[in-house]
Amino acid sequence: MLTRNALGNLINRYKAVLGKCRLLNVFGSLAVAGMLVAGGAGIAAATEIEISADTNVGGMTPSYLENDGAQFKADVKLTIDNDATAKHVITATDNTGTIDIGSAYTLTVTDNIGASGAVIKAITGAGNLVAGGDVTAKALTLSGTTGASTIGGTLTLTDGTSSVKNLTTLGGLNNKAASTLTVAAGELVLNGSASFANAGTLKVGSSGSRATLDLRGATVTNTGTITVDGKSGGSAIPSDNYATLNITSLQLAALHAEDGKLNVGGSEGGFVH
Repeated sequence: MLTRNALGNLINRYKAVLGKCRLLNVFGSLAVAGMLVAGGAGIAAATEIEISADTNVGGMTPSYLENDGAQFKADVKLTIDNDATAKHVITATDNTGTIDIGSAYTLTVTDNIGASGAVIKAITGAGNLVAGGDVTAKALTLSGTTGASTIGGTLTLTDGTSSVKNLTTLGGLNNKAASTLTVAAGELVLNGSASFANAGTLKVGSSGSRATLDLRGATVTNTGTITVDGKSGGSAIPSDNYATLNITSLQLAALHAEDGKLNVGGSEGGFVH
């Protein structure tokens, strides 16, 4: 148990942090109430904290994102201009919340981002995303070239236009019918136990960049369209910039089993290995 003085200091520290983040008083009240309910144990389990004003996490340790057991709900923009860790989940209150990750920074979430009925509108940025659980979003646009983003669970893209670079490991990919996903550069790799389901449009390759989609070991289902073409519509590209699909023969058959389409570009544009 915390002493009264220790608890007071803890509350004052969180008030100071919340003040720097310019969050509404209701956010601070919820955080403090959570600590009091916990009876000196810190933050109460399953605490819900709503980020109800545009928030920039930068230039400071984002302590409010580091609370165990907290669920952060946002219908506005959360900007990460620092390395930040959320030890539970981030969801959206009404499918409109957005997350922007600044260049050279990383957002680490140990559990899920988004959920059915609480889909993040967009996750964007030149930084990296590291998620231990599932990620559910209308659109995911990661343009970072430093390091790699990873998602331990399933990435579900619902109905937006997405583009990724260097998304190296996925627990699964569910690209829904109204979604368009482009692997613009680097690798998108699914681990051996993953499920790959494409009902929308999936493009591997873009003009002037080498891109690879590695499905080996994954369970594959394709009712949409997959295009592997580094020429990106026929534009000229250097000979070493091409698109590659790594897949087994059994998976190749599965991609066609449900009337899905697989389009592969010419000798310079795309390859299937």
